[in-house]
Amino acid sequence: MRTEQIGYLSEIAKSKSLSIASKNLNLSVQALSSSMRRLEEEIGGKLLITTYKGTTLSKKGENLLKAGLVFLEEIKSLSAANHAPLYIDQDYQIYCVYGAIEILIPGLTVEFNKRYLNGALTPIQLPIETILSEIASGTTDFALVFRAHAKGHTFDGWDERFEFTPLKRLRLYCTANSNIAFYRQKSVSMKSLLKYDIIAFSPHAHHNSLDNLIKSYDRSKNVKYYMHRSVYRACLANSECVSLESSIDGLFYESLPNVSYIQISDEDIWIEIGYLKLKTMEITEKSSNLLDMIELFV
Repeated sequence: MRTEQIGYLSEIAKSKSLSIASKNLNLSVQALSSSMRRLEEEIGGKLLITTYKGTTLSKKGENLLKAGLVFLEEIKSLSAANHAPLYIDQDYQIYCVYGAIEILIPGLTVEFNKRYLNGALTPIQLPIETILSEIASGTTDFALVFRAHAKGHTFDGWDERFEFTPLKRLRLYCTANSNIAFYRQKSVSMKSLLKYDIIAFSPHAHHNSLDNLIKSYDRSKNVKYYMHRSVYRACLANSECVSLESSIDGLFYESLPNVSYIQISDEDIWIEIGYLKLKTMEITEKSSNLLDMIELFV
């Protein structure tokens, strides 16, 4: 269970409507419903009751929300005691590969603004090759990157000078439209999705990780990358093709009509997000504070 899911339950309880709650939370109804289904699977019981009048919490949902709100208050109290706001009159830049901003940066920015008054957190998105160069030259002492695992192998794309520290393992999902046979399934195997053409939105995709992961299953399989989001959306929504996405909690950057998000069932593949640094370079105190906050958030 993630802390934001407590907030989702609270909003549903207040609004008594999934559609209103999703609007207030700035989420799609699909993303909110998906998050609640996974929470029900984790808890092992029904949390929501939906009728023609709207959506309310079940008894178990009410008990979970009550316990969750107590938990959030404890976390807030500990955070206030141990992390008094600091005043930083400067722009703090955080380097990351494409895709990291959608997963971590929005929530991280909120936490940063709570703790560092008058400061600003600016993400700089770069390809992995540029990230490696920036770290090696000392321009930044760490960056957020992805690393793929498949069939017992790790695919990273950097040499032994660099040290990777994982922060969170991401779930891997297949995006498919109604033209695809497994469109309504809850999970799908890599073997099934590799029967279709695979596409990706280029700035959002972690190329090395995605390419290596797919080629570990089929060396002849290529991913087609689209540089323009509108072209990618149109292809994904209408063509007989699939795409791969990663997510911490099943929430995605955007929800497309006629497209479902299906979790990959293979247990021996995953994507990690973490930070990369030079083995010979020490992290500064300022960067260490930011990494502590990232680890707390994820």
